[in-house]
Amino acid sequence: MRMSFVRPEQWIDTPIVRNVNPLTGLIEGDDNGYRKVRTLRENPAPLVVPNVECRPFYDGIRENGQFDQSLVLPGGLKDRKLVVREKFGRDIENAQRFLTKEFGGEYSICALDGFRSWKRQAAGFSRLLREQMERRGVTVDNVDEQVAAFLEAGNTADGTVSWVNADVTSPLYAALVQELEGDVRFFTQLRDYAATQSGQLEDALDEAFYAYITISTNSDIGRAANRGIPLVFENNAHAGGGACDIFLMDRNGIVLNHIPFDYPGPEAGMDYLEDDANFEKFCAKAVTDEMIRNHLLALGLTPEKFSWNDWTRFRSAIRVLYHLAQAKGWTYYSSDHGGENWHLEGGNILYDALTGDPIDSEASAVAFPDSGNPGHALQRHGREAVAVWGGESGHMAAQKFGL
Repeated sequence: MRMSFVRPEQWIDTPIVRNVNPLTGLIEGDDNGYRKVRTLRENPAPLVVPNVECRPFYDGIRENGQFDQSLVLPGGLKDRKLVVREKFGRDIENAQRFLTKEFGGEYSICALDGFRSWKRQAAGFSRLLREQMERRGVTVDNVDEQVAAFLEAGNTADGTVSWVNADVTSPLYAALVQELEGDVRFFTQLRDYAATQSGQLEDALDEAFYAYITISTNSDIGRAANRGIPLVFENNAHAGGGACDIFLMDRNGIVLNHIPFDYPGPEAGMDYLEDDANFEKFCAKAVTDEMIRNHLLALGLTPEKFSWNDWTRFRSAIRVLYHLAQAKGWTYYSSDHGGENWHLEGGNILYDALTGDPIDSEASAVAFPDSGNPGHALQRHGREAVAVWGGESGHMAAQKFGL
C-alpha cells in the first residue's frame, strides 16, 4: 500500500504534512502501542547487509564516518555488521538506485543502525537515561529521593532509544512491587507522581510502578537493579530487523540532518523544519546545546552563523527522505515530543516508487500483506495487526552474524 503519489521532482518543494492516521487515531508517524502488537514468533526470513553506505553508530562510527570508541555498545554483531531483513534490505538498495536516477547523485542513503539486540537496546537506553538524569540532577546515589525526576528522565530516554519491556508476569516483578508498596517514602513519591498523570489514579499508579521497574531493570539503577527481573524483547522496534535508521548524505558523503543521531527533543520531529517559527529557536539552541553544536561543527558549519540556507538545505533533504519513505510504503517514527526523523520501517511487500506497483514480496505477505516490524504493522493495519518480524525470529537470524 503506497502512501504517497507526489512526483519525485516535487519532493523538495512539497512540505511534510502529518495528518491523523484513521487506523490508530494518532498523528501520522506516532506508533504508540507498538509494544502490544501481536508478532509471528517464527519467521525464517534472513537478515542481510544492505549494499549502501553503512556507518553503524553503536559500533563506534559517527554520522561523519569517524570512529569514536565511546559510542560502542555491547550486543553487536561480528565485524560491525549492520543488517536488516532481506526484503527490506533489497528495498533500501532499490531506494538508493531510485535516488541516484531521480536526483543525479545529489542524495544518497547512509544507514546508521538496523537490527539491534535486546542487550544493545537496553544499553543504549541506559546511556541516554544517564544523560537525562544528569540534566535533572539525579544520580545513582540520590535516585530514591528523586523518583519523579528519575521517571521523567526514563520516559524522555524511552522516546528516542526505547527501553526493553520488563516481564510483568515474573514472580520477581510482583515481589518487587509488593516491597515498594511497603516502603512509605518511596510509595509516597510514586503516588504523587502518578497523581500528575492523566486517567484514574489507580491505573496511573500501576503504570508508574511498571515504568520505574522497567527503567531500573534496563539500567541497573534504582531498586530493581540486580534483581534478575527478565526483559521481554519481542516487540522492540529494532529487534525484528525491520527498522533502519537513515540519514541522507550529499555527493561528498556529508550527512544532511540538522541534529545528530539519537538526539532527544522536539527538533527530531519529522516535520520540525516545516515550521519557519522554529528557525530562530534552533539558531539559539545550536549555540548552547552541546550535542547540536558539536554535530554542526562536525559538518563544517558554524553554529553562531547557522543560516536560512542551511535550514532549507536540511529541510529539502528530510523532505526527500520523507517522500521516499511514503513512495516505498515505509513508515516512520515521530511523536508529540519529537521522535526520530531517521527511523524508517519497511514491510514485506516492495513497491515501485514511481508507479506504486508491487515489485517483490516475502512469503509472509500471503497471509499478512504490508506487514513488518510492530510499529510498521500498527500504522498500516491498526491495533489488531500482526507483525511478521518480531524479536525472537530476528535474534535467531542474527546468530549467523555472530550475535
